[in-house]
Amino acid sequence: MPLKQNPTYFTSANGYSDDLTRPVETVPWFDATNYCGQLTQRERMAARIAANSLYRLPTEAAEWEDACRGWTSTRFSYGDDPGYTNLTNYAWYWDNSGGILRTFLQDVLDLTVAAAGEAALQPPLWIHAVSLVNL
Repeated sequence: MPLKQNPTYFTSANGYSDDLTRPVETVPWFDATNYCGQLTQRERMAARIAANSLYRLPTEAAEWEDACRGWTSTRFSYGDDPGYTNLTNYAWYWDNSGGILRTFLQDVLDLTVAAAGEAALQPPLWIHAVSLVNL
């Protein structure tokens, strides 16, 4: 189920290194949902997840925020940090990335891994989420 090619703009074809540890910023929603479905099928067949489990996109921005915080009740995964004194250790932003465009070029594993054990979930990229709307 691997992708046939790296869909990111930031590849050697555009003057960047082909570093697969960087976030991918150009995956369409349809492709992301199809990947989740294929991954679910593969993991169920290998008995790595329960038959009633599935991989999916977050259902709303709040669900994504909960995952970024490692399902803690604190403001960030690493604590409340009211003065943002530890933010540099956990998230890429203008001051520690060399500028806004460079944040797309940062390795998602470079920063301290959050308490929940995930790689950096807070890159400054748009995320896909599913929201139900009643009209």
